[in-house]
Amino acid sequence: MRAEITTTELGQARAELATATDRAGRLIVQSRCDGTFAVMKAQDLPGRFLREGQQIGYVLAAGSHIVRATIRQDDIDLVRHRLRRAAVKLAERLDETLLAQIIREVPAGRDDLPSKALGGAGGGALAVDPSDPHGTKTLQRVFQVDIALPEQAIAAAAFGSRAYVRFDYDWEPAGRQMLRRLRQLLLSQLQV
Repeated sequence: MRAEITTTELGQARAELATATDRAGRLIVQSRCDGTFAVMKAQDLPGRFLREGQQIGYVLAAGSHIVRATIRQDDIDLVRHRLRRAAVKLAERLDETLLAQIIREVPAGRDDLPSKALGGAGGGALAVDPSDPHGTKTLQRVFQVDIALPEQAIAAAAFGSRAYVRFDYDWEPAGRQMLRRLRQLLLSQLQV
């Protein structure tokens, strides 16, 4: 009789151990690729509850030098069809200009910014909705592009730091530029 009770208790203890081991294993966050883990505010993570699938940071692959830029809807056609080159200045090294290349574009426009720093309140050039408590909802659609920096930028670029991007376009007569802006203004007034 005692042997049966002990065997039953041992089985329950093993089941509890398996359940606890499984729960502990699910608390470990793993990336699908190798790289360096980077998070904007690491001091905010200890003791914080995270939902499954919630983004907590980025895993930067070796040799990854990406700047994410936003482009107003009025200018995305120029970037897509008339771009001659892109140049980037990192906030840490304003005296150095890095030639860069667009490697990805999010095909659809959005009305939210990836970072509050890109909006007017954060020092950026894009107007944001004053009623938005997060300060990331724009008044105009924006497009996101990822820009690859050259290899020598690795020492200068820190994750989450500010970068200034300049797009140089092919030459276009002033009349055609004014006509394009006038057409955009007219279309924006018709949409309201």
